[in-house]
Amino acid sequence: MTDIRDLSELDRQIDNAEAHALDQNAPGRKWDQRQWIAPCGTYGCLAGNTVLDAGLTVVDNTWGFGFIGFEIKETGENVFDAARRILGLTADESWMLFNMENTIDDLRAMQKNLHNGRPIREGLDD
Repeated sequence: MTDIRDLSELDRQIDNAEAHALDQNAPGRKWDQRQWIAPCGTYGCLAGNTVLDAGLTVVDNTWGFGFIGFEIKETGENVFDAARRILGLTADESWMLFNMENTIDDLRAMQKNLHNGRPIREGLDD
């Protein structure tokens, strides 16, 4: 029996990321995977946007590297774990999708691979 996953939230988040990346009239909203949570607290990387869109409050507890150092007020999780849970991803998939070097094209290629049951990085240059 084939394991069918619901990737609809991942699809929605990548669609939103692409829309923000292409919106040249939105100051500060160009896509940058390195921006985990912006100082204004209203947008971030794929992981950051996922938790913000879920209505969670992100606080900077500065104990860790990158999005690991941002904690979810309501659950005590870090941003990585909360986004992984919301998107229904494995830890390995999350590490690859949330990598700060990813472009929108990289995210789209990994999304397509997940939908087609292929290894997430298949066809991507290392």
